Amino acid sequence: MASSNQPTHTLNKTFPLFPRLPIEIRLSIWHLTLTPRVIELQLSSLTSNDLYATSDLLYKTPLTRPRLHPLFHINRETRSEAFAIYRPLSPQPNGVFMSSHEHPFDLTSHSLDTYVFLLPLYYLQQQQSDPAVMFSANAALAIGLTREFVLDRLASANDGLDVSKIESMGIMWSDMHIKDPSTLIKALQPFKSLRQLFICFVEQTVEGELFKKGNRIGGLMMSLVHREGSQIRSRFLFRILDEYEELAKRMNVALAEAGISTELGIRMVRLET
Repeated sequence: MASSNQPTHTLNKTFPLFPRLPIEIRLSIWHLTLTPRVIELQLSSLTSNDLYATSDLLYKTPLTRPRLHPLFHINRETRSEAFAIYRPLSPQPNGVFMSSHEHPFDLTSHSLDTYVFLLPLYYLQQQQSDPAVMFSANAALAIGLTREFVLDRLASANDGLDVSKIESMGIMWSDMHIKDPSTLIKALQPFKSLRQLFICFVEQTVEGELFKKGNRIGGLMMSLVHREGSQIRSRFLFRILDEYEELAKRMNVALAEAGISTELGIRMVRLET
Protein backbone atom coordinates (compact mmCIF):
# COMPACT_ATOMS: atom_id res chain seq x y z
CA MET A 1 0.00 0.00 0.00
CA ALA A 2 1.45 3.36 -1.00
CA SER A 3 2.33 5.76 1.80
CA SER A 4 0.09 8.80 2.07
CA ASN A 5 3.11 11.05 2.34
CA GLN A 6 4.57 9.95 -1.00
CA PRO A 7 4.67 12.74 -3.62
CA THR A 8 1.94 12.54 -6.22
CA HIS A 9 2.78 13.18 -9.87
CA THR A 10 0.29 15.13 -11.93
CA LEU A 11 0.26 15.19 -15.72
CA ASN A 12 1.28 18.56 -17.10
CA LYS A 13 -1.20 19.29 -19.88
CA THR A 14 0.55 22.46 -21.04
CA PHE A 15 3.43 22.83 -23.47
CA PRO A 16 4.93 26.30 -22.96
CA LEU A 17 7.61 25.70 -25.58
CA PHE A 18 5.05 25.35 -28.39
CA PRO A 19 5.32 29.02 -29.51
CA ARG A 20 9.08 28.51 -29.98
CA LEU A 21 8.60 25.77 -32.56
CA PRO A 22 9.15 26.74 -36.22
CA ILE A 23 6.01 28.07 -37.86
CA GLU A 24 5.92 25.14 -40.30
CA ILE A 25 5.78 22.62 -37.43
CA ARG A 26 3.17 24.62 -35.54
CA LEU A 27 0.93 24.77 -38.60
CA SER A 28 1.39 21.05 -39.25
CA ILE A 29 0.24 20.34 -35.70
CA TRP A 30 -2.77 22.61 -36.08
CA HIS A 31 -3.67 20.83 -39.33
CA LEU A 32 -3.79 17.51 -37.45
CA THR A 33 -6.76 18.87 -35.49
CA LEU A 34 -8.86 19.41 -38.62
CA THR A 35 -11.96 17.23 -38.74
CA PRO A 36 -14.42 16.72 -41.62
CA ARG A 37 -17.92 18.18 -41.39
CA VAL A 38 -21.15 17.44 -43.21
CA ILE A 39 -22.47 20.71 -44.63
CA GLU A 40 -26.00 21.36 -45.87
CA LEU A 41 -25.86 23.46 -49.04
CA GLN A 42 -28.41 24.87 -51.41
CA LEU A 43 -28.18 26.01 -54.99
CA SER A 44 -28.70 29.70 -55.55
CA SER A 45 -30.57 28.97 -58.79
CA LEU A 46 -33.27 27.18 -56.82
CA THR A 47 -35.60 30.07 -57.46
CA SER A 48 -35.47 33.50 -59.06
CA ASN A 49 -36.39 35.03 -55.70
CA ASP A 50 -34.01 36.02 -52.93
CA LEU A 51 -33.33 32.82 -50.98
CA TYR A 52 -33.49 34.74 -47.71
CA ALA A 53 -36.97 36.03 -48.46
CA THR A 54 -40.13 34.37 -47.17
CA SER A 55 -41.31 31.59 -49.43
CA ASP A 56 -43.72 28.68 -49.51
CA LEU A 57 -40.87 26.31 -50.34
CA LEU A 58 -40.67 24.23 -47.15
CA TYR A 59 -37.14 23.08 -47.77
CA LYS A 60 -35.64 26.51 -48.36
CA THR A 61 -34.89 27.14 -44.69
CA PRO A 62 -31.78 25.20 -43.68
CA LEU A 63 -32.06 22.48 -41.09
CA THR A 64 -28.48 22.67 -39.95
CA ARG A 65 -25.90 25.22 -38.96
CA PRO A 66 -22.25 24.23 -39.42
CA ARG A 67 -19.91 24.66 -36.49
CA LEU A 68 -16.74 26.66 -36.87
CA HIS A 69 -13.53 24.78 -36.27
CA PRO A 70 -11.72 25.66 -32.98
CA LEU A 71 -8.83 27.05 -35.07
CA PHE A 72 -10.96 30.18 -35.51
CA HIS A 73 -10.95 30.81 -31.76
CA ILE A 74 -7.49 29.91 -30.39
CA ASN A 75 -5.26 32.81 -31.37
CA ARG A 76 -4.39 35.13 -34.23
CA GLU A 77 -2.06 32.60 -35.88
CA THR A 78 -4.63 29.79 -35.97
CA ARG A 79 -7.39 32.15 -37.06
CA SER A 80 -5.31 33.30 -40.01
CA GLU A 81 -4.59 29.70 -40.97
CA ALA A 82 -8.26 28.76 -40.61
CA PHE A 83 -9.26 31.50 -43.05
CA ALA A 84 -6.71 30.10 -45.51
CA ILE A 85 -8.22 26.60 -45.25
CA TYR A 86 -11.91 27.46 -45.11
CA ARG A 87 -13.07 29.74 -47.90
CA PRO A 88 -16.42 31.39 -48.64
CA LEU A 89 -18.74 29.71 -51.06
CA SER A 90 -19.24 31.22 -54.50
CA PRO A 91 -20.20 34.91 -54.22
CA GLN A 92 -23.79 36.04 -54.09
CA PRO A 93 -26.02 36.53 -55.96
CA ASN A 94 -24.48 34.70 -58.93
CA GLY A 95 -22.93 31.73 -57.14
CA VAL A 96 -24.18 28.21 -57.64
CA PHE A 97 -23.49 26.90 -54.13
CA MET A 98 -25.09 28.73 -51.27
CA SER A 99 -25.13 28.60 -47.50
CA SER A 100 -28.12 30.23 -45.86
CA HIS A 101 -25.94 31.32 -42.95
CA GLU A 102 -24.10 34.60 -42.70
CA HIS A 103 -20.32 34.89 -42.66
CA PRO A 104 -18.29 33.19 -41.18
CA PHE A 105 -20.68 30.21 -41.13
CA ASP A 106 -20.57 30.10 -44.94
CA LEU A 107 -16.91 29.02 -44.89
CA THR A 108 -16.19 25.52 -46.20
CA SER A 109 -13.30 23.37 -47.39
CA HIS A 110 -13.55 21.41 -50.64
CA SER A 111 -11.08 18.83 -49.37
CA LEU A 112 -12.41 18.38 -45.82
CA ASP A 113 -16.17 18.87 -45.88
CA THR A 114 -18.90 16.73 -47.41
CA TYR A 115 -21.46 18.88 -49.21
CA VAL A 116 -25.01 17.55 -48.99
CA PHE A 117 -27.87 19.03 -51.01
CA LEU A 118 -30.89 18.21 -48.88
CA LEU A 119 -33.28 20.00 -51.19
CA PRO A 120 -34.02 17.69 -54.13
CA LEU A 121 -34.12 19.47 -57.46
CA TYR A 122 -37.58 18.16 -58.18
CA TYR A 123 -39.08 19.47 -54.93
CA LEU A 124 -41.40 22.20 -56.06
CA GLN A 125 -44.59 23.85 -54.86
CA GLN A 126 -47.37 23.51 -57.41
CA GLN A 127 -47.89 27.29 -57.57
CA GLN A 128 -44.29 27.91 -58.68
CA SER A 129 -44.27 28.47 -62.42
CA ASP A 130 -41.25 30.72 -62.98
CA PRO A 131 -38.97 29.09 -65.60
CA ALA A 132 -35.96 30.06 -63.44
CA VAL A 133 -37.09 27.50 -60.86
CA MET A 134 -35.06 24.32 -60.96
CA PHE A 135 -36.75 21.13 -62.16
CA SER A 136 -35.58 17.58 -62.58
CA ALA A 137 -36.68 13.96 -62.64
CA ASN A 138 -40.42 13.22 -62.53
CA ALA A 139 -41.45 16.78 -61.69
CA ALA A 140 -39.88 18.06 -64.90
CA LEU A 141 -41.38 15.30 -67.01
CA ALA A 142 -44.81 15.88 -65.50
CA ILE A 143 -44.96 19.43 -66.84
CA GLY A 144 -43.16 18.77 -70.10
CA LEU A 145 -39.73 20.18 -69.20
CA THR A 146 -36.38 18.61 -69.88
CA ARG A 147 -35.26 16.22 -67.19
CA GLU A 148 -31.93 17.32 -65.66
CA PHE A 149 -29.32 15.77 -63.40
CA VAL A 150 -28.02 17.57 -60.30
CA LEU A 151 -24.35 16.93 -61.19
CA ASP A 152 -24.88 18.47 -64.62
CA ARG A 153 -26.46 21.53 -63.01
CA LEU A 154 -23.51 21.96 -60.64
CA ALA A 155 -20.81 21.47 -63.25
CA SER A 156 -22.35 23.72 -65.90
CA ALA A 157 -22.76 26.77 -63.68
CA ASN A 158 -20.67 29.65 -65.03
CA ASP A 159 -19.79 31.33 -61.75
CA GLY A 160 -16.11 30.50 -61.28
CA LEU A 161 -16.68 27.64 -58.87
CA ASP A 162 -14.17 24.88 -59.57
CA VAL A 163 -16.04 21.64 -58.91
CA SER A 164 -12.89 19.72 -59.80
CA LYS A 165 -11.64 20.31 -56.23
CA ILE A 166 -14.63 18.86 -54.40
CA GLU A 167 -13.79 15.52 -52.79
CA SER A 168 -17.00 14.43 -51.04
CA MET A 169 -20.63 15.17 -51.87
CA GLY A 170 -24.11 13.84 -51.15
CA ILE A 171 -27.28 14.13 -53.20
CA MET A 172 -30.81 13.04 -52.36
CA TRP A 173 -31.95 9.65 -53.63
CA SER A 174 -34.72 11.31 -55.64
CA ASP A 175 -32.06 13.25 -57.58
CA MET A 176 -30.28 10.03 -58.52
CA HIS A 177 -32.58 9.18 -61.39
CA ILE A 178 -29.61 8.29 -63.63
CA LYS A 179 -29.63 4.51 -64.00
CA ASP A 180 -27.21 3.86 -66.85
CA PRO A 181 -23.47 3.95 -66.04
CA SER A 182 -22.44 5.80 -69.20
CA THR A 183 -24.56 8.83 -68.27
CA LEU A 184 -23.12 8.92 -64.75
CA ILE A 185 -19.57 8.55 -66.05
CA LYS A 186 -20.10 11.52 -68.37
CA ALA A 187 -21.61 13.61 -65.55
CA LEU A 188 -18.65 12.88 -63.28
CA GLN A 189 -16.00 14.11 -65.73
CA PRO A 190 -15.77 17.68 -64.26
CA PHE A 191 -15.55 16.30 -60.70
CA LYS A 192 -11.95 15.17 -61.02
CA SER A 193 -11.20 15.02 -57.27
CA LEU A 194 -14.52 13.52 -56.15
CA ARG A 195 -13.69 10.47 -54.03
CA GLN A 196 -17.15 9.85 -52.55
CA LEU A 197 -20.60 10.48 -53.92
CA PHE A 198 -23.31 9.58 -51.46
CA ILE A 199 -26.95 8.85 -52.30
CA CYS A 200 -28.73 10.19 -49.21
CA PHE A 201 -31.91 9.29 -47.36
CA VAL A 202 -33.14 11.40 -44.44
CA GLU A 203 -33.86 9.63 -41.17
CA GLN A 204 -37.41 10.13 -40.01
CA THR A 205 -36.55 11.14 -36.46
CA VAL A 206 -34.44 13.72 -34.68
CA GLU A 207 -33.36 12.22 -31.35
CA GLY A 208 -36.49 10.13 -31.17
CA GLU A 209 -38.89 12.86 -32.28
CA LEU A 210 -40.68 12.51 -35.59
CA PHE A 211 -39.14 14.86 -38.16
CA LYS A 212 -41.78 16.75 -40.12
CA LYS A 213 -40.83 18.46 -43.37
CA GLY A 214 -43.10 21.41 -42.72
CA ASN A 215 -41.67 22.10 -39.27
CA ARG A 216 -37.96 22.48 -39.88
CA ILE A 217 -35.83 23.41 -36.90
CA GLY A 218 -32.63 25.37 -37.35
CA GLY A 219 -29.31 24.70 -35.67
CA LEU A 220 -29.22 20.90 -35.98
CA MET A 221 -26.01 18.99 -36.65
CA MET A 222 -25.83 16.67 -39.65
CA SER A 223 -23.95 13.41 -40.02
CA LEU A 224 -24.00 10.62 -42.60
CA VAL A 225 -24.41 7.10 -41.24
CA HIS A 226 -24.63 3.66 -42.78
CA ARG A 227 -27.84 1.73 -42.17
CA GLU A 228 -28.58 -1.91 -42.84
CA GLY A 229 -31.91 -2.72 -44.42
CA SER A 230 -33.03 -4.47 -41.23
CA GLN A 231 -32.73 -1.15 -39.37
CA ILE A 232 -35.27 0.56 -41.62
CA ARG A 233 -38.86 0.35 -40.40
CA SER A 234 -40.61 1.98 -43.33
CA ARG A 235 -41.51 -0.56 -46.03
CA PHE A 236 -41.30 2.07 -48.74
CA LEU A 237 -37.89 3.28 -47.57
CA PHE A 238 -36.65 -0.28 -47.19
CA ARG A 239 -37.61 -1.07 -50.79
CA ILE A 240 -36.06 2.15 -52.16
CA LEU A 241 -32.91 1.69 -50.08
CA ASP A 242 -32.51 -1.86 -51.34
CA GLU A 243 -32.99 -0.69 -54.94
CA TYR A 244 -30.35 2.02 -54.64
CA GLU A 245 -27.85 -0.26 -52.92
CA GLU A 246 -28.04 -2.55 -55.94
CA LEU A 247 -27.71 0.48 -58.23
CA ALA A 248 -24.60 1.64 -56.34
CA LYS A 249 -22.96 -1.79 -56.68
CA ARG A 250 -23.60 -1.84 -60.42
CA MET A 251 -22.41 1.74 -60.89
CA ASN A 252 -19.23 1.19 -58.87
CA VAL A 253 -18.22 -1.73 -61.07
CA ALA A 254 -18.66 0.45 -64.17
CA LEU A 255 -16.81 3.39 -62.59
CA ALA A 256 -13.86 1.18 -61.68
CA GLU A 257 -13.74 -0.27 -65.18
CA ALA A 258 -13.70 3.26 -66.61
CA GLY A 259 -10.81 4.24 -64.32
CA ILE A 260 -12.87 6.72 -62.29
CA SER A 261 -11.93 6.86 -58.61
CA THR A 262 -15.31 8.11 -57.40
CA GLU A 263 -17.12 5.58 -55.22
CA LEU A 264 -20.91 5.64 -54.98
CA GLY A 265 -22.26 4.97 -51.50
CA ILE A 266 -25.57 4.94 -49.61
CA ARG A 267 -25.96 6.96 -46.41
CA MET A 268 -28.71 8.03 -44.05
CA VAL A 269 -28.72 11.70 -43.09
CA ARG A 270 -28.87 11.85 -39.29
CA LEU A 271 -30.02 15.10 -37.70
CA GLU A 272 -29.06 15.86 -34.12
CA THR A 273 -29.33 18.81 -31.75
